[in-house]
Formats: sequence, structure tokens, C-alpha cells
Amino acid sequence: MKTLTLAMALSLFAATAYADKPCKRVEAACAAAGYVKGGAKVGKGIDKNCMEPLLAGAQVPGVVVAPADVQSCAAKKNAKHLPPPAPPPTNSFPQAH
Repeated sequence: MKTLTLAMALSLFAATAYADKPCKRVEAACAAAGYVKGGAKVGKGIDKNCMEPLLAGAQVPGVVVAPADVQSCAAKKNAKHLPPPAPPPTNSFPQAH
């Protein structure tokens, strides 16, 4: 119960501290559940074992995070991997003077 209370308090802090940063809130929820940078070798990597599965739609044991934060973060990550928009077409017709 004490762990759950701590996780909920950290999640509330993350929601306040990262109001416009859904990926930071997801990362904070992973950290509150014991996931850390460099922890992948023991199954507790914050990116490989927590963030990536959450953003792919999987449940991660012990992680309490708002689904809207996960969806917003996934959308931001996907937008970063899209190719840049094509430049507007140029007018190939001669200009009348």
C-alpha cells in the first residue's frame, strides 16, 4: 500500500511539473514503478522495458499513467519520425506583365 501511495504521489507531481509534456509524465510514471536508465539488462530499463511497450499499447506491471498521456506521447514520437512536408509547388506558368 505504501508503494502504491508513493507511486500515486509521484504521478501527481509529474502531472503538475510536466503539464505540457506527456512523454515526461510517462517517463516519470515508469521511474515511480522502479524503471531506470541502464536497467534493461535486468528487465527494468526505462526506455526498453517501460516507455517502448507503453507507447506500443502494452500494459507494464506497476506503472500508473493516464492513457491520454500515453496516446499524446506516442503521437509526438510518431510525428518526429515522419518525413518533412513537401515544398509547395512552384508556378511554372509565365507571369503576365
